[in-house]
Amino acid sequence: MINALPALDKKGASETRSPVAAEVFNLTVEAKHWCLIVDEGTSSLEKLRMFVENSEEFDLLQEIRSEIDVPAVVRRERPDVLVINVDVLHGSIKELLSSLRDDTYAPAIVLVSACGDFAAEAFALGVSDYLLRPLSLERLEACFKRVYEQLSLRRLSAQFQNGTAKTDGAFKDELLLRTSGRIVFAHPSEIKYISAERNYVRFHLRSESILIRGAISRVALSLNRKLFLRIHRSAIVNIRFIKEMRPWSESGTGRVVLRDGTTLRTGRTYMTEMLKTVELR
Repeated sequence: MINALPALDKKGASETRSPVAAEVFNLTVEAKHWCLIVDEGTSSLEKLRMFVENSEEFDLLQEIRSEIDVPAVVRRERPDVLVINVDVLHGSIKELLSSLRDDTYAPAIVLVSACGDFAAEAFALGVSDYLLRPLSLERLEACFKRVYEQLSLRRLSAQFQNGTAKTDGAFKDELLLRTSGRIVFAHPSEIKYISAERNYVRFHLRSESILIRGAISRVALSLNRKLFLRIHRSAIVNIRFIKEMRPWSESGTGRVVLRDGTTLRTGRTYMTEMLKTVELR
């Protein structure tokens, strides 16, 4: 969870209250994700198999036994999700998880077991979720919803990196902010800075602030990187509103002062990247 990064000094912005689920921009993200099941357990995965086959977001690619060279199958078939059903988290499964984590292509991994004693170790090895048998529909829905969000964000990030993301013009023009009872078209030139507030993101415009539900990491993907700078894990600033940047203190915290007097914190790493970015302009 990303904590809020409050401004040290805020001036005159009205707030839009009662935030609801919001979209910042529309992107084309393929819905179907392929699932490969590796079954070593003694308990049936029929409920999970039926869930995947009946899902609108996932489809069953293949089901194999763990004796097969799983890393080779993963590299050949390129599944989006790898479900591993085990009774005990033994050495060969740990080696498998480690090899997949270090692979250039890494699917989201869901581990299924009848014992919860291995959950902490499994998460340390990079699994996305850990399901306990017997499986419930509610738990399956929560698990695959989380996995779907992870995969969608990963695919979206890849699209932006290779320039294939479809943004309907929002990347360069207006951002579409859906909030309480209205839709606001915010031009990037009107956005002073953006801050994360737990499960929400606040857009600080010239005349008001708008709070929407979402993650600042996803918002960052929709912004023009030549105009907006990430100054903290919880804050993004429009460079045109920056008045000055002050060196960090002994604690490693710097300050970014906006033209309206708002002062925001920044860390040493972000400050270094900011200076490099500004020097290249």
